[in-house]
Amino acid sequence: MSSTEQVVASFASRQHGLISRAQLLDTGLSDAKIAHRLSTGHLERVFRGVYRIAGSQQNWSADLMAALLYCGPGSALSHRTAARLHGLLRLPELVEICTPRRRRARDLPESWVIHTSIVFPRADLIPIGSLTCTTVERTLIDLGAAVSKRRVGHAVEEALRSEQTDLGLLSYVHQRRRGRGRRGAGVLAEVLEDLSIAPRTDSPLERDFLELIRRGGIPEPLTQYVIEAEALFIARVDFAWPAHLLVVEVDGHSYHSTRDQRSHDAARQNRLVAAGYTVLRFTSDQLRTDRLEILKTVKRGLGMDPFL
Repeated sequence: MSSTEQVVASFASRQHGLISRAQLLDTGLSDAKIAHRLSTGHLERVFRGVYRIAGSQQNWSADLMAALLYCGPGSALSHRTAARLHGLLRLPELVEICTPRRRRARDLPESWVIHTSIVFPRADLIPIGSLTCTTVERTLIDLGAAVSKRRVGHAVEEALRSEQTDLGLLSYVHQRRRGRGRRGAGVLAEVLEDLSIAPRTDSPLERDFLELIRRGGIPEPLTQYVIEAEALFIARVDFAWPAHLLVVEVDGHSYHSTRDQRSHDAARQNRLVAAGYTVLRFTSDQLRTDRLEILKTVKRGLGMDPFL
């Protein structure tokens, strides 16, 4: 097997038996040689500029790869397709893709859905096997433009349950990505509001802590505060005094008890500490029985006299 054949075979093995015209040209094949392979049946035309190696299996994954090759670099499987790939919703095997450039769908299946996004940051893309897909957070934003609010709610709940995202990161990305051209962002905002997970203090435990702080003469903190470092998201925390680099988290009885959840929490806390924050944690039991000690601890963290 020649070196060109080896490169073509390598592309095909990674791309579900598919290869683009640009990739074939990059291997050193000329237009004439590509035409010869088509005439002899070694290559089969799928769409304009996309070919299948003869005998390759045809399935949904191959259709998704064909869409990515057709739409070109920077494109990603999105909306309902991305929701299925992430396991957020049980959906048919659709082909739905988002691309930063306009594409003419002259020879594509009518069932394919191609979205054009003028602003499509690399941070919104993630690999799933050999395919490129929108991240869970971007998928949940886009999904509202394709399915009902109820289904978006189910997808959000599944993403949180499976720990593919968390409330802080989802709220942060939503705030950064919402705006003109994000038709699904409003639906996600409503879902977050309905689930009482919008950036605000609304749990009984958090309200108890805030009331304790007010009665203790401590300056009121910012609630559900998003912390960033060098424009990168670190965490959304229950309470923060940014000027003092102090964070307080309040935890209920059922708070993160599995090994994976504890690992996630430890990594999150380490990021906060690395950013220079002191992190204090108080449980629901402490809020019932050790209120005075909580006040003293917070005051020390703020550089206040704990006995005043």
